[in-house]
Amino acid sequence: MNFIIFHPEAEIELNSTIDFYNRKVSGLGFEFLEKIERAINLIDRNPDRWQILKYRVRKYIVKQFPYSIYYIFDPNRIYVVAIAHQKRKPFYWKDRL
Repeated sequence: MNFIIFHPEAEIELNSTIDFYNRKVSGLGFEFLEKIERAINLIDRNPDRWQILKYRVRKYIVKQFPYSIYYIFDPNRIYVVAIAHQKRKPFYWKDRL
């Protein structure tokens, strides 16, 4: 098991997306959170599974939602850089590294 750290802006992205989906449809934000938690668990179990894009950052595509988790894996640590909408400007998060 790895130590999982969220960049503060990634945490803001997560919470604002949960709020957005809950306003859209009651409970949908919690479904989104559940998908994120499952994704983080998968990443934690096998962090090298997903390809490196740039800057040592890997990308996991969230199931059933148009979001991706961008993260860096170092021994015993997963650093979540962004939880980004797939239509957002690519690599907008690179200043977080």
